[in-house]
Amino acid sequence: MKTCKLFICTKDYEIEVPLDVDDIKFKQKISYLQAFLASENNFLFCWNLKNLYTYIKGRTGVDFNFNGRIIDLYFFESYLGNNFNKPKSLIDFKNRLKVLSKDVLWEQVYNIYNCVYLSLIKNLSDIETTPLVHKVKKSKVYSYYEIDGQVNGRLKCSNYFKNCYNSHTLTFEEKSNLKPPLFDGSFISLDYKNMEVSVLQWLSKDKYMLELLETDDFYQSVWNILIPEVACNPTHRKTCKEIFLPVFYGMGVDSLSKKINWPINNVKKIINKIYNMFPTAMEWMIDQENSIKNNYAIDVFGRRRLFEESYKIRNFAIQSPASLVCIDRLNKLKESLDTNVKVCMHIHDGYILFCEKSNLEKSCLKAKNVLEETSNFYADLKLKTVCSVGR
Repeated sequence: MKTCKLFICTKDYEIEVPLDVDDIKFKQKISYLQAFLASENNFLFCWNLKNLYTYIKGRTGVDFNFNGRIIDLYFFESYLGNNFNKPKSLIDFKNRLKVLSKDVLWEQVYNIYNCVYLSLIKNLSDIETTPLVHKVKKSKVYSYYEIDGQVNGRLKCSNYFKNCYNSHTLTFEEKSNLKPPLFDGSFISLDYKNMEVSVLQWLSKDKYMLELLETDDFYQSVWNILIPEVACNPTHRKTCKEIFLPVFYGMGVDSLSKKINWPINNVKKIINKIYNMFPTAMEWMIDQENSIKNNYAIDVFGRRRLFEESYKIRNFAIQSPASLVCIDRLNKLKESLDTNVKVCMHIHDGYILFCEKSNLEKSCLKAKNVLEETSNFYADLKLKTVCSVGR
């Protein structure tokens, strides 16, 4: 283990705190720090607090508690489309925060921060300190996430440390090597059905799209309308899925023809049919692309990103809100589960949990119900999940 230092700056002085390799001394210093920050009147100005929370919990086994107000500049700058390095001083921090507080999106983003991302900071520290057992390495392995790490706002996962695994790029072989740290444990996998299409419908209020989403199989229903003369099978359904959202995201005739290996004339007909089937959703999508100002796009939840090519805004306008919904549901999932059920991975719009086999049915039902609930942020969004279990 490498020695680390914690830098604390106040308006009057700066403190450099060595974080001891010795666990007993480390715990003592953290307890002093927690007492030092105990007042509810304190403001904690910080940069990427999640990493500190994870580090402390990983070494002590308990959550670090702070009762005051937390301002994580890392989140605000990233969410509002700025890619800056950590501040060099408290004065630098305050100057940058002052600029952000005058942004027209500040109140909306601050509300998102308080309602979603403050909880995410603590919940990710719990996930990142929840190990799985690697059969080949014969050791515990952990996940690592970066908040708002992707353009569309999704968490970025990486092999940041030696004993990390990347849940976003697991091969079948890697999956088979990961086991729950329980004698008789089993995994629970939950995924949202048609998340991006559901978000597109919710934002655009396309009534026909909602009608098809309420059928047993959305893509099968779309295929049957687009090509009624050919009965839908699993291959056709897969092709329909490869066509549908790319058309909304602005993929052209030539590119789509190459992607699905269809003649250009056939692809043109399919694209025209989709435009005619869902005019409300398509008009909304085009409006998003046309709303760009100075190459910046803003999603419904106030996330801002820079785009050199305007058509890419279409994808962002759907995936960015979808990522926030998935993160908000992750928070609610973590808060609702029993202590003997652990969330070990978040994969885009999917969630992996583990528990003892005796708890499987109860845990599956609770998790599924929580993930399909809505929120004040997205009250009319219809969410459906699929659930599977196994080792």
